[in-house]
Amino acid sequence: MSLGSEVTESAPNPMFGNFMEFMAMVAASGYIITMKYLSTNYSSLFITSFQAFIGSIFYFPLLFLPTTTLPVNFELIPALSIVYLGIFVTFGAYGSYNYAVSKIPASQATAFINLIPVFTLIMGILILNESLTPVQIVAAVVVFLGIYISQAGKKAAN
Repeated sequence: MSLGSEVTESAPNPMFGNFMEFMAMVAASGYIITMKYLSTNYSSLFITSFQAFIGSIFYFPLLFLPTTTLPVNFELIPALSIVYLGIFVTFGAYGSYNYAVSKIPASQATAFINLIPVFTLIMGILILNESLTPVQIVAAVVVFLGIYISQAGKKAAN
């Protein structure tokens, strides 16, 4: 998929973007291994809450940067966006993901990390109106087939 990327106005350096996607997959692999280890001693709700708390502490100093401007008026849409991110993304998505990783083998969960670049492409199409090259389409199909084959083999073994 990386080699089929084209330079556009919204993607001036696609190789760098694809490298960052790769690094996201590396981080996700480390996350699953760490989550699997921690889930033996802690509940997934506690781990998700702790992640949110540490994230808040991590980003808190950014409030004091000279370029940071705090809102003067209450705006409903941005406030609802923050509530949405907190409830649905942090506790909904990550909580569910943490719970699932605590219940299935890490080797099975890691197969789904390969979907990150595919869904990144799909979101690029939906949000940024990007288009895919034929090579990228074939690569995405290969990723889906690889995950299907790897998971079908596990079902047969059970």
